[in-house]
Amino acid sequence: MQLFSSDPNVPGVFAVGQTATGVFVLAQFGTGVFVVAQFGRGVFVLAQFAVGFVAVGQFAAGILSTGGMGAIGGRSFFGLPMFALLPRLRWPLAARTPLPTETTLAALTSGEVEEGFVRVRVAREGGRLAVRTSESGGKELLAAEMDAAVVRALGDEADAGRDEALVGVLAATRRADDGAGFRDAPAVTRHLSVQTVQGILPPAWRTPFLGASRANAEKEMPVAEACGRLTLWLGLCVGWWLGVGQALVAMFR
Repeated sequence: MQLFSSDPNVPGVFAVGQTATGVFVLAQFGTGVFVVAQFGRGVFVLAQFAVGFVAVGQFAAGILSTGGMGAIGGRSFFGLPMFALLPRLRWPLAARTPLPTETTLAALTSGEVEEGFVRVRVAREGGRLAVRTSESGGKELLAAEMDAAVVRALGDEADAGRDEALVGVLAATRRADDGAGFRDAPAVTRHLSVQTVQGILPPAWRTPFLGASRANAEKEMPVAEACGRLTLWLGLCVGWWLGVGQALVAMFR
């Protein structure tokens, strides 16, 4: 192998000509590792008619990746149009139920908001249900501050092994007029009551399936079609080895 070759019968590291063979090839008919040609074959090929491990062209066939107006191969080259032979194995997470916007106990107590959902931690401690806010220095919510149905729902969350939940809290302003003088402003307090519970379910794994394409991500490919595409892909691999791979191996001998 020469460093530079323009002879179609002598491969070169850099090869040019109407017909050329080498590592880096620029030709009308080219064979090599990196090929730019009108008719090209090799490993990485950019040509009008391309056959390669990665092939891009008007008409192309690529084992790993390909793209073009009439392209067939493993997967698409950066989203270029093609007919994919390798199905996508999809194992996505199921969508989690949308959760309401959260607030804090401090915002409710200060009067910044009148109602909202607060994240709490639930656990069984010595036979009793302990409910504490998740914020730093979390405050324990007493059963007296919660409706009986809320207490049961939080207990169900703890028994199911889920240690977090969202509770809907309603804040009410109360004025204590007793004992206040004529010129004294009545004492104002904020009373919090827990009204509802929103469970936080972890995302569930879906059953894996063979996807048809990136455009139809949720469409499942029938097993018979997947087997047919894999058979075509294996045939493409054998054809590449017989028509291209052996020529590349002979070039380096």
